[in-house]
Amino acid sequence: RIVWSSPMFDGSPASWKHGIPLASPEQARVMVDSMQRLGFDFIKVYVRLQRDVYFAIAEQAKLRGMPFAGHLPGRIELTEALRAGQRSLEHSDGIALACTPGASALLDSVFATDDRAEREVRGRRFAQRMLEAFDPDECGEVLRTLAASGTWIVPTVAVVGGHAFVRDTAMLRDRRLEFVPPALARRWLSDAEEDAAEDPPEELAFDEEMFRRGMRLVGAMHVAGVSILAGTDASDEPFVYAGSSLHDELELLVEGGLTPF
Repeated sequence: RIVWSSPMFDGSPASWKHGIPLASPEQARVMVDSMQRLGFDFIKVYVRLQRDVYFAIAEQAKLRGMPFAGHLPGRIELTEALRAGQRSLEHSDGIALACTPGASALLDSVFATDDRAEREVRGRRFAQRMLEAFDPDECGEVLRTLAASGTWIVPTVAVVGGHAFVRDTAMLRDRRLEFVPPALARRWLSDAEEDAAEDPPEELAFDEEMFRRGMRLVGAMHVAGVSILAGTDASDEPFVYAGSSLHDELELLVEGGLTPF
């Protein structure tokens, strides 16, 4: 069975050209009704939604008997999304933030300035806070709330690894690259080479460490009884291969603590 997602509902302007920009609750309600008439199975929410628009989507979707799922918008707390009835959360970065006191405010401050130098300074403060205070083994209360909500988590650890391990030469030599459209494969390799050469070593080390802690978070979620789905975000994400990346994801979930059966 194919379950058909609506186009992503996003803030205005939308993050991507294929997103639907929504600027008001009224617009959101009309669009939910439109998606229902078109036969979509659920509404997909995305990261730039404002609070009033997000909650209007949740209310209208519930009124129409449609699930809504997707990303955790930047202005919505994890517990708010759970109470609103969001059926799934793509990626687990919102959980990591919820488990780290003070991290959300620091991340907000990063995006609150247009000054590049100041943004870098604030970004380093955020990274330092995550390294100091994010411990998957100390997320008990958050994970118990998540498990009780019935919301499903899609960790997508494969896509996180594709971004994090640009210094991993084995990843850069993966034989599956020959099955990727040549222009896309060249972009993956050149971007990884550029990041490895130009990004500060501490930034690269941060990405790798957050991947490892994300893997521990998968195990902690499993132990807490959180519902987990396998998904890969396969599109043009670096080193995430259409089809076979699902096997990569399943292997990573087992490595993180799930059973293989």
